[in-house]
Amino acid sequence: MKISVLLNLIVLSAFGQPNTMLLEQGAESPAATLEVASWITGAWEGEGLGGYCEEIWSPAKGGSMFGTFRVIKNHQLQFSEYMELTESDGSILLRLKHFGKDFTGWEEKDKYVEFKLVKISEGTLYFDGLTYRKTNENEMEVIVLIGSGTDSKEEKFTYRKMKN
Repeated sequence: MKISVLLNLIVLSAFGQPNTMLLEQGAESPAATLEVASWITGAWEGEGLGGYCEEIWSPAKGGSMFGTFRVIKNHQLQFSEYMELTESDGSILLRLKHFGKDFTGWEEKDKYVEFKLVKISEGTLYFDGLTYRKTNENEMEVIVLIGSGTDSKEEKFTYRKMKN
C-alpha cells in the first residue's frame, strides 16, 4: 500500500501538483463534522467524463447528508451514483454506490466505495482519492483519482449551482 501511495505521488507530481490526496495506511482522518461540508448542499450542474453531469446534495440532518450524481452523454444516461456523507469516528466519511443506466448496481448488494477524509482546508475537502473544492459561491470542482498505481489519473468535474 505504501508503495502504491508513493507511486501515485511520484506520477502525479511529475505532471503537476496533484489535486487529490491519499490517506496513508493506518493514518486517522482529522476531526470534522458535517458543518465543514455544508457548502456542498444544493443542486449542481456541469461537465465531466466528456458529458453533462449533475450532483445534488441534501442538507445535513441526523448526522448525514445524501446526494445523487448522474452523467449524460449524447442524451443518454451513462451511470449514476447514490452518495452519503456521514459523521463517523469523530470525522466525516463519504460512501457511494454506482448504478448502470439500467439501475443495476456495480457494487455487491452490501458493498460500497468509501472515501475517508484526509484533510480540510479553506473551501476544500480532501478525501482519500476524491476532492471537493469550492472555487466561488456558485462554482465547485470535484476531482477523483481513477485507477491505481502508474495507471491512475485525475478526472475533474466542474460544477455551477443550478438556478431554480
